[in-house]
Amino acid sequence: GGPGGVLLLRGLDVPLVYTANHTYRMAHGRASPRRLLSPLEARAYRRAARVLAISASTAAAVRGLGVPPGRIEVLPPGVDVPDAPSAPRDSVRLLFVGRMEPQKGAPAAVGVMRDLIRQRPGTTGLVVGGGSLEAHVRGFAAGIPGVEVTGHLPEQRLRAEYARASIVLMPSHYEGLGLVALEAQAQGAVAVGYDVDGLRDAIAESSLLVPVDDEDAMTRVCLELIDDPRRRDQLAQAGRERVRATHSWDRIGRRLEEVYDEVRAT
Repeated sequence: GGPGGVLLLRGLDVPLVYTANHTYRMAHGRASPRRLLSPLEARAYRRAARVLAISASTAAAVRGLGVPPGRIEVLPPGVDVPDAPSAPRDSVRLLFVGRMEPQKGAPAAVGVMRDLIRQRPGTTGLVVGGGSLEAHVRGFAAGIPGVEVTGHLPEQRLRAEYARASIVLMPSHYEGLGLVALEAQAQGAVAVGYDVDGLRDAIAESSLLVPVDDEDAMTRVCLELIDDPRRRDQLAQAGRERVRATHSWDRIGRRLEEVYDEVRAT
């Protein structure tokens, strides 16, 4: 995605297929200088042979840039789904994974962890990632026993943390598609997030989505899941099966090859 495809089009006499994770209008507010790149991005998308949007909400945003609907297809990223979770799950383990930038909501996740630890002793939390808010997040978490902040983790360790967590927190203000939610659900965790487009596409159960910036509502949903492990397990199983059905690499890879064949043929 992004406007760089305009540069590619100068020197290539072959079709260009874009993968659109989001658009500049989705990702940046009106006051952001990056939003000024939107016309350039729109030009690149309109000249592409096919635009593969990772979610329905992203596809709608690409249509808003003037790309004909017939050249847009929703094709989400593939996700590895194990046959079964690989580790014993901790029933009171909370996890946040993501860039520590304002739109991802890491401080809100730590606030929810703090409230849950106070109300359900024995609860623990892990915050994974880095970014411009890392120092702030580390300082906030330092005063909360039971919350640990790490930097980026190797893929194998991250999968193990997904498999260990009972709940993954996603207080994002926007997502092209909630890939963290998909990866968490693939490993058998339940994802709880803000009610934004990209998470509606990734988390099918509406009761797990709460209004944006409503940390109290997110805490209440998590308390219900902690106190009702049977329902939590049912939601986790349903989430894994949905990710397997819609995001398995077998399905996604096969369709991607078909798209390339179709574009090449025309």
